[in-house]
Amino acid sequence: MTASATPHALRPLSADDLLAGPRGRRLCAEVADDMSPEDISLALTESVDAARYWQSQDELDQELALPGSRDRLRPVAEVLASASATGWWTAPLDLDDLHEVEMLDETAPAGRSALVGARERLERWRTDRDLEEEQHVGSDRGLEHAAGGEWWTQPLGADLVRTTPTVPSLAPAGLFYPEDSYGWSDALSWPLWATRAPRVFEIDGPGDLAALVSRFPRDVTRSRRRTWWETTGVDGAWAAPDWSAVAEDYDAVHLTVRGYLTTAGTAVPVEGTPVAGACTVLAGWAPGETVWLTDVLEPAGAARRWRRRDDEVLWDLVTDETPQTFDTPPPHN
Repeated sequence: MTASATPHALRPLSADDLLAGPRGRRLCAEVADDMSPEDISLALTESVDAARYWQSQDELDQELALPGSRDRLRPVAEVLASASATGWWTAPLDLDDLHEVEMLDETAPAGRSALVGARERLERWRTDRDLEEEQHVGSDRGLEHAAGGEWWTQPLGADLVRTTPTVPSLAPAGLFYPEDSYGWSDALSWPLWATRAPRVFEIDGPGDLAALVSRFPRDVTRSRRRTWWETTGVDGAWAAPDWSAVAEDYDAVHLTVRGYLTTAGTAVPVEGTPVAGACTVLAGWAPGETVWLTDVLEPAGAARRWRRRDDEVLWDLVTDETPQTFDTPPPHN
């Protein structure tokens, strides 16, 4: 089965791709001399961990944005772009490699996102977000009066299913690259499969994100003006995808690793929307992640239990069967 996707040019990863955005430059700065799959995965983890969309970029991210720093990073970027371990970073959604990951918290049982009811949850999400946007104060009176607010562009409050592929020779990418990580050490993963060929929107760079927002715009200036100014330095109008509208035309949105590295944390101009002069930001996404907007997935096998090694980098498979303990999630509805 193949996905029905937006056009996706399978061009090779380039050094320019890796130097285009703050997360790609940070990746190049973090990578070790020995570019093994483990070292590259660690560097990507460190770059994702350094993402801050609710405040100013840290000093290293700011330094790496300078032209001289980019020149120094280029040799590393060129080697990274041609490494076999980064070959999957440009790939479109692979329907044969879908894994949902749930990080386990010692204080609360794990819960899985329901495989049914996505439309209803998105409608509630849109209603709630519209109300919050309307009630958000200060932005209309200038940046100095604007209050901080939500910083992500994912529909996190809708509790949608999110999947990632397997990092070659390692484990599901969702274990390694969550933004705003809390340092979890235990997790469960479940394989899923699509019951039909899904309609997939591919984000492989800033232009794709701009096209998505332009087609399905939602004005988020009141809630994002202060927050996204702090991380991008741009003060103006802001737009984000209207996910309930996206779900009318697409079943899923997939972000390639290249799409993440070239786009995350930058102010991306958006044209052709009612929000004049707007930009958008990719925030709250994980590299390689797919967000599922409709009910097209079903379980494809048993859960797997994972534990992070003491090096806090790699994960080991503990068991192929769901442990019958407090963290056993309820069955999918």
